[in-house]
Amino acid sequence: MAELAVMLDRRPDGLYRHVDVLIGAGLVVNLGTRQGQRRQERVLDVVADDFAIAFSDLSEVAQRSAIEETANSVLRGVSRKVRDAARANALQIRHAERNFLLNYELSWLTPEQFVEARELMFRLKVLMDSARPRRQGRPYLTLTVAVPVVRKPRARARSKQST
Repeated sequence: MAELAVMLDRRPDGLYRHVDVLIGAGLVVNLGTRQGQRRQERVLDVVADDFAIAFSDLSEVAQRSAIEETANSVLRGVSRKVRDAARANALQIRHAERNFLLNYELSWLTPEQFVEARELMFRLKVLMDSARPRRQGRPYLTLTVAVPVVRKPRARARSKQST
């Protein structure tokens, strides 16, 4: 638990409830205990490196809601990490030494181009996964998102439709 707290930059006592939920969901297993510096610590492990949500027993509305809630949770976590890095002066601002990337793209993609973009995202994931066990350098977080954009009708167009 202590290692997890360090990785997440959180206090261990604030993680117990969350870890218990993950154990209850079968995503994390308790391997036992070990002697820590001051007391016994739980030893935990994830059941897989990657997870995919199985929606077999949820309605489509519940599935969309679960995806939205998951995305919002991940985005809040990324926002905290950016904030923490900025406050710790860990972001290198000068272009030559820049150690962060924020990129927002909105573009039209054909189905074939979307497949290509998704494959590039998976390549980044493979790079990140392969570097994890070596634990060299410094930790980095990446977030890749590709989602269809739905344009809301303008107020004027809505008022014409209602008349």
